[in-house]
Amino acid sequence: MSIDNAVIDEIRQRADIVDVISQYVSLKRTGGRYKGLCPFHGERTPSFTVNPDLQIYKCFGCGAGGNVFTFLMSQTQQTFVEVVRELARQYGVALVFNEEETGVEQWRVTLRRINQEASLFFQWQLKHPEQGEIARAYLKQRGIEPYTQQRFGIGYAANSWNMLLDHLRTKGFSSEELEKSGLFKISEKSSGLYDLFRHRVMFPIIGINGDVLAFGGRALESDTGAKYINSPETDVYVKGQHIYALNLAKQAIRSKDRIILMEGYLDVISAHQYGFEEAVAGLGTALTQQQARQLLRFTESKTVMMAYDADAAGQKATDKAVEVLDQIAGDTSVRLQVVRIPDSEDPDTFLRKFGAAAFEQVLTESRSYTAYYLDKILAQHDLNNPVDKSMAAKAGIAALMKMPDPVLRDEYLRYLADRLEIDESALREQFQQKRGGPPQQGYQRTGFNKGGKNQGKGGFGGFNKGNFQGKGNRRRQDEPPPPPPTPLPVRDIEFISELGLLNLLLRFPDRRAATVTELRDMRFGDSYSEELRQYLVPMAEAGIELDWQDLFVAFPETAMHQRLSEMMENAAFQSLDFDKSLADFSRNVKLKCLGIELARINTELQEAERNGDHTQSHNLMKRSWELTQALTRLKQTGH
Repeated sequence: MSIDNAVIDEIRQRADIVDVISQYVSLKRTGGRYKGLCPFHGERTPSFTVNPDLQIYKCFGCGAGGNVFTFLMSQTQQTFVEVVRELARQYGVALVFNEEETGVEQWRVTLRRINQEASLFFQWQLKHPEQGEIARAYLKQRGIEPYTQQRFGIGYAANSWNMLLDHLRTKGFSSEELEKSGLFKISEKSSGLYDLFRHRVMFPIIGINGDVLAFGGRALESDTGAKYINSPETDVYVKGQHIYALNLAKQAIRSKDRIILMEGYLDVISAHQYGFEEAVAGLGTALTQQQARQLLRFTESKTVMMAYDADAAGQKATDKAVEVLDQIAGDTSVRLQVVRIPDSEDPDTFLRKFGAAAFEQVLTESRSYTAYYLDKILAQHDLNNPVDKSMAAKAGIAALMKMPDPVLRDEYLRYLADRLEIDESALREQFQQKRGGPPQQGYQRTGFNKGGKNQGKGGFGGFNKGNFQGKGNRRRQDEPPPPPPTPLPVRDIEFISELGLLNLLLRFPDRRAATVTELRDMRFGDSYSEELRQYLVPMAEAGIELDWQDLFVAFPETAMHQRLSEMMENAAFQSLDFDKSLADFSRNVKLKCLGIELARINTELQEAERNGDHTQSHNLMKRSWELTQALTRLKQTGH
């Protein structure tokens, strides 16, 4: 998939990076830049900087960096093409595809159109005086108002084998397209297509950008198969990558600074109807890391209130969700609260029985996951029996030993002692004894951080500049973003000097010839900087205009985006005297290169002497002397 470069440039010019990032990060102006807490790793002191002049962002903590496309790919878990399409829609830019269009993106556009038409058809059927009567009665019984039905796009699939099929054919879709849409099955008898969803209330699954991606269908009669069936995964829908109702909930999550995580469609729909528009649900049997990342980026406090059902399946889902949320939280504590709805009601039923005020009270009384987990442990023991009480204490201590925060651990030791009705000092003594022993197995710390960095993702590709293609141009634009970056290497003087030379090449176009003369025969130690050097030098020699933003497109790797951001934002590069900087940077890089070469020659010399190869030893000794002289001269004169 390749989008015309002129379109990408126009979108980049219209989509101001400060406006876009402000939708996800609270930014404050500091001089000519904006600062905020990095969304890619946990931090308490802002190190995330947005440069409106260069239209880039950089985190000086984890090293993440890039432009508006990179940021949105990282935040929304979308491909480059999906990000470009969404920005084009927001800023009124018409998309133009290059001749190399592979057909993949065209099919995805068609698939979204099929889903959109199907959704509209289901909504029409729901409103039909006769066909939709049973579905409307069911929704009325469940307390779902017409406004809410329209807001969520709820519809009805009639009790017919081919009504949707016939409708979509009238819209011009081919049988091959419809077969791959996930909305139909193939008959074993006739090999023809028939509707997957029949006599069901339909809940469209809508992406964060408003596209209909798939459907869930709730049976209206027990003899129509499974109670719920869902669309299969397609080229636009992977269930572990999306959150139900996040497109409607994201603004409320930001404003209320909390997430209410539920299990089912109707739980979420009822919650929204009663004013809890921060409610969402995972899609699939368990919350995934991709879903968790999408959720946490919308709340600054990282507060997640898990309002799952009280049955065994709900408890299991709660434990799994906490584990996943904790894994991706990085160094920022996630505030995980477990909502216990009285009488084991589900959220939908409780809201309809008791109303919004009662549900808010239930949320207020929610407990931390750690307290909930400890109570689960205690519930497995007879606390009236001294032996069982001792076993419960040991199990609780084993859980708390996995908690790294000493303050929180201290609080929950006190909580555990209180619940066990034993002397706190006895519990602490046992805890200290356990700490001196081998690590406990089993309980995975949840509700608090496991450590490690959750650093930024990013990257996109597919950009050509003239006849030169970056070596980083290896990943298609429609492929998923790369994994999180590792920190930049130690910023030694040679590493900074390599980036400094590339900075000079881009910042001083009128002095390009002098920079190219120095760069032409160099070999950088950092592989990514060397890849940039090999890309930029021939372009400069050919007289092709070089642009910062083009490089972000030409090289999709996150590590490359880190270096580009470092090149532009490093304080050492902000006020450069060209001649002095060129001389200093070149000298530092050459010293490093000569040192590496001299070490290699000396190693070979030692090997030749051990082998008794006198001719080779003589040649290597001569080369070693020449390099030593050159190294000494460079240190003394800079040349």
